[in-house]
Amino acid sequence: MYSCNIVGKGNMTVNLFNGSTLNLKDVRHVPKLKRNWIFVGRLVDVGVKNTFDGNLGKITKGAMIMSYGKKKVPST
Repeated sequence: MYSCNIVGKGNMTVNLFNGSTLNLKDVRHVPKLKRNWIFVGRLVDVGVKNTFDGNLGKITKGAMIMSYGKKKVPST
């Protein structure tokens, strides 16, 4: 198992592809992570819905589509 230290905690604004923003509270800053991670539970806390159908995923808030994409399977 791999562990990383959390070096800070605060609020952040995520700029979405459609020009809107999403404000997240109590975000943890972990510099050693190679990718940015947003947990589904944190999105649910701000009223966002996540749906997946096969390889397609969509993140919505009300009628607004905030993000969508295709599942990417890492090559072995």
